[in-house]
Amino acid sequence: MGAKIQIVKYGGVEARIARRGDGRFVVRWREARRGRSTTAMTLEGAQKLAQAKVRELAGKAGARMVSVIEAEAVEALKEIAGARSLSSVVDVVKDAVHRCDGLPNVSRAVDAWLKAGHGRLDGASVAVAVARFLGLHARSSREHRSGLRKELEAFVARFGDVAVCDVDVEMLTAWISRDREDGGEIGARFFNNRLASWKTFLNRCREWGMRVRGEPHPAEVIKKRKEADPVPEIFTVDQARRILALIRKREPQCLNFFVIGCWMGLRPFEMRRITWDMWDWERGYLDIGPQVALKTMQQRFVPIPENVRVMLREAGEDARWGKKFKRAARHCVRTTDQPHLMRLLKAAKVLSVWPQDIMRHSYISYRLAQGHGRGQVAEWAGNSEGVIRKRYRRPLRKEDGAAWFEVGI
Repeated sequence: MGAKIQIVKYGGVEARIARRGDGRFVVRWREARRGRSTTAMTLEGAQKLAQAKVRELAGKAGARMVSVIEAEAVEALKEIAGARSLSSVVDVVKDAVHRCDGLPNVSRAVDAWLKAGHGRLDGASVAVAVARFLGLHARSSREHRSGLRKELEAFVARFGDVAVCDVDVEMLTAWISRDREDGGEIGARFFNNRLASWKTFLNRCREWGMRVRGEPHPAEVIKKRKEADPVPEIFTVDQARRILALIRKREPQCLNFFVIGCWMGLRPFEMRRITWDMWDWERGYLDIGPQVALKTMQQRFVPIPENVRVMLREAGEDARWGKKFKRAARHCVRTTDQPHLMRLLKAAKVLSVWPQDIMRHSYISYRLAQGHGRGQVAEWAGNSEGVIRKRYRRPLRKEDGAAWFEVGI
């Protein structure tokens, strides 16, 4: 879908128009608490459909003049509802009144509920729970931590006073379905990543004894969206040679970062943790221990290709670095290597944008092209076979794999 969205409103009802990837226009609206949609070939046609639909729905809902007092009451109810619909709040109130045998008894029931101590269990706000949750992830990888913080703190900024137990399926679905910050609609992958963050968060809240809505909780009820298997971006052999030439000429200290990422396949946070004493040059492998592979917490041994041996020894003998291979427990890359390299490639017009995990995707794709089995490559990369097949592989020819691991020799 395109990033630009048009909104058509009438009588409190709205419909959204967005352009689909195939050029057609999609009109979306809500009816009877469910999302509906239709398509049109042109923007004008979509606008006519949207205008007709919002007028139809507004007519069904009816319209009448309300007093100032009634209007203020509706606004107060909207504040209470938060991300929920007004009808859902009314249903909750009607149910409470019915079960308490009349409105006057609702207040007595709440007092009894608080005296029984349930308020201390259920009353934790999302803001408090999120602060505690993010504190547990203070030492997680930068990428994982930032994803959790971005999703959960955005919710807190808008609905921080909402109790954890009040986050229901309707509210959570509406929240994780929200548009991107640039106004565009989210794809299946964004939706599923947000859902995964909430599932992790609500699971932890339940472990802490906080009451969460339902069993299973809302994030376990919401279904993941189906997404097409992506074809990841990778470096070509010519690009890799050009980048190596630029690094040697203008940023030699970034050589280790580029070589280890492209021809050893480590994640960025793993590269920042490895030290030179983890390299077994005699037997030809790199020992990635659990303290390095924090994402999986599993040890693995990554074979050292001949071109990596040549290029890293070249860096180790450089006068600006000294005899690094003889110094144990010294980190192989710097924390600033990635931003330095990104600026260099943009300035040289090799890349305008640094695609996520492009070095790791390149390593896995070219290893598979060499003829290694998916299970073996999964073991070297520290991933599951399913993830590699679905997200990390770009189809290549066998000669492509051979050429990739000859770069730098």
